[in-house]
Amino acid sequence: MTLSTRVKPVDPHREALRLNAAGTRQRRNGAYAEAVELHSRALEILGRVDARHAVALTQNNLALALSHLGDESRAIALFEEAAATLRELGEEEHEGRIIANLGLVYRRQGPSRQSDDVLQLALTKLRPTSRAYEAVEAELTRAG
Repeated sequence: MTLSTRVKPVDPHREALRLNAAGTRQRRNGAYAEAVELHSRALEILGRVDARHAVALTQNNLALALSHLGDESRAIALFEEAAATLRELGEEEHEGRIIANLGLVYRRQGPSRQSDDVLQLALTKLRPTSRAYEAVEAELTRAG
């Protein structure tokens, strides 16, 4: 038996999820550039398999890392694309979290009607008992 017959092929979806999780750990540890690299690699893999939900969540994670690096325009585009995909898939809670992230990026650019509107939209998608809902509500109260 050769080595090639004993090694299991890598499941691309599983590998993308592994990279995404590693990217999230890097982002939470403040290693934003490394997180961008890992999330980008995960997106590249997910682009080759039919995993729209996983793509949207990975786009969200990549956007979070990019926003920490100051690439707001790219982050906004990814948040918008991810939210649209989750809306199509009927994933309202995840869509609401991503819309909240988008609103917070707008808020960091300075208080505006746009950021308030986006955060208000997030509240309509989130469960009122969720931590995300509470965080958005607190942000709106702080700004108001």
